Amino acid sequence: MLCGCPEGSEYWACFDPDLFRALFTGYQGVRPFSDYELAHLDAAFAHAGLTQPVWTMLNWAQYHPDTEMIETNLLYWKYGLPDIRLSSLI
Repeated sequence: MLCGCPEGSEYWACFDPDLFRALFTGYQGVRPFSDYELAHLDAAFAHAGLTQPVWTMLNWAQYHPDTEMIETNLLYWKYGLPDIRLSSLI
């Protein structure tokens, strides 16, 4: 759902609603989401958006010894993920 940003963007990746819709539609074609899963889609997206950068910050030194982590901004806020509601895109 993250892809390259338009030229000139300050970010290395951006959320692409069309890519999300294609992924969602393809997944639904193989295994439809249950009502419960659909009801919790936004919460799952928020959780994934928050845990990945936190995990990276906590484990950086283990996988990149002697390297300083330059980008420490949480991608969750940097990319505006709190404002995205996946349920409104389907």
